[in-house]
Amino acid sequence: MFSQRQLAITGLLAGAVAVVLVAVAVVMTGTFRPSAGPSFQPLTPVDYLWPQPAHVVDGNGQAAISSFVIAQSNLDSSLTESALRLLHRSLAAKTGSSRMNATLAPFPISISVDSAAITNAKELPNADESYSLTVSETGVFIQAKTNIGATYALQTLSQLITSNGSLLYAKITDKPRFRYRGLLLDTARNFFPVSDLKRILDGMFISKLNVLHWHIYDSHSFPIDWPMYPVMAERGAYRYKNGTQKVYRKKDVLELVEYAFKRNIRVIPEFDLPGHSAVFGHISEHLVTRWNATPWTQFCYQAPCGQLDPREGGTMQIIDDLISDVGNWFQDPVLHVGHDEVPANAYTDVADAVKTDKANLTKIMREFEVQLAGILEKNGKMYAAWDEIVEDYGVGDLVPKESIISIWRSPSIQRVESARNAGFKNIVVGPSDTWYMDCSPSAAHCQTAFEKTNPATKYDIPGFITFPGRWHTWETMYKFDPLQGLSDASVIQGGFGALWSETVKRNNLDRYLFPRLSAIAERLWSYDSASYDAVSTGRRLARFRASLINEARIDAAELGYLGNDEGMVYRPELCDGVENLKADWQRGDAKWVVAGNPVDSSDYCAIAALYETNALEHVDPERVPYPF
Repeated sequence: MFSQRQLAITGLLAGAVAVVLVAVAVVMTGTFRPSAGPSFQPLTPVDYLWPQPAHVVDGNGQAAISSFVIAQSNLDSSLTESALRLLHRSLAAKTGSSRMNATLAPFPISISVDSAAITNAKELPNADESYSLTVSETGVFIQAKTNIGATYALQTLSQLITSNGSLLYAKITDKPRFRYRGLLLDTARNFFPVSDLKRILDGMFISKLNVLHWHIYDSHSFPIDWPMYPVMAERGAYRYKNGTQKVYRKKDVLELVEYAFKRNIRVIPEFDLPGHSAVFGHISEHLVTRWNATPWTQFCYQAPCGQLDPREGGTMQIIDDLISDVGNWFQDPVLHVGHDEVPANAYTDVADAVKTDKANLTKIMREFEVQLAGILEKNGKMYAAWDEIVEDYGVGDLVPKESIISIWRSPSIQRVESARNAGFKNIVVGPSDTWYMDCSPSAAHCQTAFEKTNPATKYDIPGFITFPGRWHTWETMYKFDPLQGLSDASVIQGGFGALWSETVKRNNLDRYLFPRLSAIAERLWSYDSASYDAVSTGRRLARFRASLINEARIDAAELGYLGNDEGMVYRPELCDGVENLKADWQRGDAKWVVAGNPVDSSDYCAIAALYETNALEHVDPERVPYPF
């Protein structure tokens, strides 16, 4: 087992540095057996690479290697050292060799970067990520405009190492098709500690994803140690078995932002406003409308109910405090302010949202929007929000046109066109019917009709409702084209996979994300440089999965897994504990049928009595052989 998980490049490179890389021992067995039979073609450099670069020319050769040396570089040595750690880990994992072959000279690497170094996360949004990489008998030569491109070149280089210790010759010119390539991760419904988040960032880095959209709090919990309002964590954070709070402290956030930056990843926090905000009732119940209303199905989209009330004195000051204080723990210029799923009856006495006059909601939201925009501007934060901001509240004209609009509702074409027609040019897509990673037999709301019934088997949990089916497979995610059918594709800046964590715990976090997230990564990096092939795409992804497991310690699912063998329907941690299993706030109406509910009641939390969240932990995966 490796002594550290650091995969990525941690800074910048200068001067000529010579650092010899020696492989660390790992036991690796197995050889690649192509599934295509006699039609299988000889492997080329492209077969080893994920995501596939824009242009690859086969160098028609390879060199036996046992070490590397930085022969020339015009960047800081800290980047060199981290780059060699990346190659060190990759070479060791692929070959299983712990000994340097004295007959082989260290393979030389030369790096040339054109511009001044990018030194902090604020500069990442506009960073040039392009690079060229040449591997030949004379050595490795990397040319990039920034240190960001150089790190991606080194990541690509690590993939050209074969399982028998050779380095493939190739000439590669590469840059991403989209500048926003992201993951939304929800830490409010279930909590994931810093160690889990770092591991996910490692997987994102080697997949060449560059945005973590962090949905950090929601109505369920407030996992932030916020000294200005300590009651938020005291009453709103989950707890470990020993009673300590499950929270991210300021130092944790700063550390994660820096950790992500060293992996070329932006961290964009989401402060969901004004919906999904029941947790602010812990400061004062008067700040929140419909707080813990029951049956919740009449008053909100998910239990527990509660929306911040902008009409209430003190609400806007708390939002100002949140953005001015916690918001500035994050270096990225963008702050996502949610705006999804604010029910039409949130600010009336009418229970049925369908019958509610939306004019009242529009009036309140327009007044709210003006104040929120001022708070963001005061703090130098760029606006981002969900697609409802364009269509649902009558406030689209008040939102800055440079804002990022996150499209989640399907069909995405309709939402994109609506946003484009409203003048928005920074649109990113993560449609629920293809790129939502939680959709599965445990969360059927975003499954297709086929996915809901195939395969027909379902969990056997006596006394509870379960459904057959599957999640969105990696093929489904790979085949989605974010530009297809659009009248103006230029407004699409990228996309994201989304993992909402209602049904995800620490023990299955990795396999819900990987390798499916890496399939999205290739679509966003490569786009039309790579197309789906029934044999070669899966072959490349299978090899990349081995790197996720062996080099990033990510418990990535097998490619054929359908997300239908978890054995349990999990709930948000808020359901844990005897006091919540029968609480009024979690009870829906009798018509509401969802996986995990009792067959004889609408008690959403009842199934949580069958497991203990704190006993469900991440376990490092067993190592797997590289197929070639």
